[in-house]
Amino acid sequence: MNESEVIVSWDMFSVVGEIVNDPTGTHEEDLISRLISNYNTEDFMVEHVSGTGLAYYVLKAYRFKSEYDEIDAKNVILRDNVMVYIEKVKYRRDLSTRIRVEFNPNKLIEPARLLLKDLLGYLQFKTVSRADLAFDIRTDLSTYSIFANNATSVAYYNRSGMKETQYYGRRGSDQQIRMYDKRAQLLKNKEFNDYSLDELEQPWWRLEFQMRRKLSQDFEQVALKSIRSLYTLSDIDFENMKPLDYIVLVALCEHKELWGKLTKYQRRKYRQLLRENVTNSELVHSLEQCLANEQPRLLAELNNVVYDVES
Repeated sequence: MNESEVIVSWDMFSVVGEIVNDPTGTHEEDLISRLISNYNTEDFMVEHVSGTGLAYYVLKAYRFKSEYDEIDAKNVILRDNVMVYIEKVKYRRDLSTRIRVEFNPNKLIEPARLLLKDLLGYLQFKTVSRADLAFDIRTDLSTYSIFANNATSVAYYNRSGMKETQYYGRRGSDQQIRMYDKRAQLLKNKEFNDYSLDELEQPWWRLEFQMRRKLSQDFEQVALKSIRSLYTLSDIDFENMKPLDYIVLVALCEHKELWGKLTKYQRRKYRQLLRENVTNSELVHSLEQCLANEQPRLLAELNNVVYDVES
């Protein structure tokens, strides 16, 4: 593959901050009312979704699109991807309310930008708590894996037995890696209204790095470490291995669940064999080159978001 088949971008930022209420709690109520009344239009909506728990709520800002759907051949109204997601994450006994705001900077249309600016201006003690970096790759990654050492790894497969999603690391940890079939996700969730049919006929996988707290400041090194750990069975040089080790590694690559059957010593041995005998593939080189070329832009975009939030 070549570099033109790889695109890297920031996919999501998460901001946490506090609303300091007066004793009657009207500050929070005023904020919610204003966001709903000021920004609801014919093609843009702020939706209040009540939930259970301690004073839990969610606000979703998205635009409506009314157009002809080529795949289902129906006239439909489609909700586009949520642009701003707002959630009260914790009930507190004092006079403050903790809020989490999630947004994709690449998908914000003007009403969403204004809403976000309005909301962030209302929050105090706010900080960027999470940033997601995404590589969109026009090749099938279903046979690829990542050396993840002791990180928890979970895979999901489709009805044909092909891998569709792989997670490395726990959801709440400082770093989580996700590798999934973006094309299959779009078709399954019917989120294809912004894409041509030609685009959706090609393989489309996404490699995402979720980085919490200050880890995003080192996003280049975080991503490079995992990119250089990508491998598939054809990337492994078995020439200098014993036949039995060759057979075991093939089985481990094809059936990840077998790693759990090995002893601690055996896992260490075969992980080391993999590291020593994996050659960097064309995919790895393309991802490295793409990241190197786009690093200045990505750093500037990250710094702009941090500045806008924390200044």
